[in-house]
Amino acid sequence: MSSIITLQVLKAKYFRNETFLEVNLKLGCSYTWRSLIWGRELLAKCLLWTVGDGKSIRVFRDQWIPRPCTFKPITRDPGHDVRVADLIDRSRRGWNEEMMAHLLIPADREAILSIPVSWSGGQDCIRWFFDKSGEFMVKSGYNVALSKKTQVSVSNPSFQHKWWNSLWCLNLPPKVKVFIWRACLNALPSLVNLWKRKVVGVSRCDRCSCFSETISHALFECKVVRQIWKGTCFGLRDSVGWLAPPPGLLKLNIGTALRKASGSIGLGASIRGDKGRVLVARSKLLHGSLNGDIGQFMALRDGLMLAISYH
Repeated sequence: MSSIITLQVLKAKYFRNETFLEVNLKLGCSYTWRSLIWGRELLAKCLLWTVGDGKSIRVFRDQWIPRPCTFKPITRDPGHDVRVADLIDRSRRGWNEEMMAHLLIPADREAILSIPVSWSGGQDCIRWFFDKSGEFMVKSGYNVALSKKTQVSVSNPSFQHKWWNSLWCLNLPPKVKVFIWRACLNALPSLVNLWKRKVVGVSRCDRCSCFSETISHALFECKVVRQIWKGTCFGLRDSVGWLAPPPGLLKLNIGTALRKASGSIGLGASIRGDKGRVLVARSKLLHGSLNGDIGQFMALRDGLMLAISYH
């Protein structure tokens, strides 16, 4: 009850004719109101429209696609007002795929087709993305803020934007792309992350018992994990040398080299046959403050694209 009264008082005083997301900070505001406005940026970045009739949602400017970080289409905005309602075929109670093929790239169409269309229509509404209930919780907001704090900083913003776009454009299941995204942001529950939040008492890897379990260690560096990688077509390089794939199969190897002094990272990928002969290879030098985790994922991505183009 007290929270409802507080909301009514704040609304009457500060945003009587506007929404909370639209109101500007004015002089003479209370500390409580200034604090709410300060936290609004995080709230706004993680609010997602739920599609009803689609009439209130702008396709290219509003956040409505359940795909972090922007929740917006990757396709360039054509410059005219297109509503989500224009993409819905009410006669078939589904998405108008012909219209979407005309306006959107395949990655956007795939993400939109995963959104259920309401048969009854109804009003579009806004929800908090990072909680199943759709309601903002302080704990959930804190976790999101913490992950954004550790977000990778790249010296060239256009490069960072290009990297995230290339990730979301990959032909992979959405849950795999979200997993990669969370790994790059150090937002997976590794033992080190859990230990920092006092969820567990120790951060040492419980598989090898040698090193702390960071995300990089859990996915690539642990000796137990490396044995698993060796059994796949993405075998990682280590001190025992190259291991040939079974007869008749090819093997993709990836590698990274980080140069902290120059702020650059080298990526490499090669495909070899069962006799060890290199069939095709690719290397790339990138400039920017990238960490090893992102380098590994970028090398893996380039390796997969090399394999697809070779096939």
